[in-house]
Amino acid sequence: EGTMKSSYDNKIRDVSLSVKQTFLGISITFKTGESKSTSVCASFENINGEKRLVYTYFNTPHSEHRERSPLHIGTAMLSVEDINELTGEYYTDRNTTGDLTLKAVDTK
Repeated sequence: EGTMKSSYDNKIRDVSLSVKQTFLGISITFKTGESKSTSVCASFENINGEKRLVYTYFNTPHSEHRERSPLHIGTAMLSVEDINELTGEYYTDRNTTGDLTLKAVDTK
C-alpha cells in the first residue's frame, strides 16, 4: 500500500501494488481509485548497483474516467533495497511521470 504523485495534476493518490512471483515469472497488479494496471513483463534487475523491480504495464482506467484518462502503457522502476518498502518512478506513453512510495502490508 502507498501513494503516487503524478505530473499530470500533482495530486497524491492512494495506491496498492501486488507482486506475484513464480518459477516462470513475475506479475504486477497496481490499483488506484480510478484505474487498474497489469504488467506485460516484469523482472528484478541490478541497475548501477541498486536492486530494482522493473516492469511495463497496461493501464485501464474505470470507464467514468476515460475521457480525461485514456488507456495507456507505462514503465515503472522501483528500488527494492528495503524489503519492506518500494520507491521509484513511472513513465507513460501519455508523456506523464510520477513518483511511487509503497510499504509492505501483512496479507494474511
